[in-house]
Amino acid sequence: MDAGSSGTRMKTLYWDASSPLDAPIEIGEGLRVKPGISSYQDDLSKVSEMLPLLERPVSISKKLILTGEKCPYF
Repeated sequence: MDAGSSGTRMKTLYWDASSPLDAPIEIGEGLRVKPGISSYQDDLSKVSEMLPLLERPVSISKKLILTGEKCPYF
């Protein structure tokens, strides 16, 4: 998650351990919501507007866990 002032972006990445490049692969398109999370510093009740950013990573994680794959978060 990249939490900036103009927008907050979420990318879901996958690392293929067998890849010699050890570079992340983005799963799907990144998501962005405006305004950025820093805009809510004076009214934390609005932070829930960020929840749509978490839907895709949570969905992917559940699928991986159900298939027995490891699913690290960082």
